[in-house]
Amino acid sequence: MPRLKRVEVRINGHRTAIQLETPFWRYLDEIVAARGTTRTKLVNEVLAADPDKTNMCSTLRTFALAHAERRANGWRLDQEIAAS
Repeated sequence: MPRLKRVEVRINGHRTAIQLETPFWRYLDEIVAARGTTRTKLVNEVLAADPDKTNMCSTLRTFALAHAERRANGWRLDQEIAAS
C-alpha cells in the first residue's frame, strides 16, 4: 500500500498540511506542471469547486481520479488549459 505524503499548502491564507498517498501527489503535480501553476493554487481551486465542502483529502482524490478518467477518454492537456 502506498505511503502517505504530508504536504503543506495555504488554504484561504491559512497554512495547513494535507496527507495523500504519494501517487496522488505525483499526479496532482503533473496537473500543476501542465497548467503552469502551483500546488497551493490547484488545491484552492479544487476545494473551492466542492459544493459540499467536505473532506479535503477525499475531494482531492476524487478530482485526481476524475481528471485521470477524462485523460484516459481522450481529453488532452491543451484542451484542459483552454477550458480553464
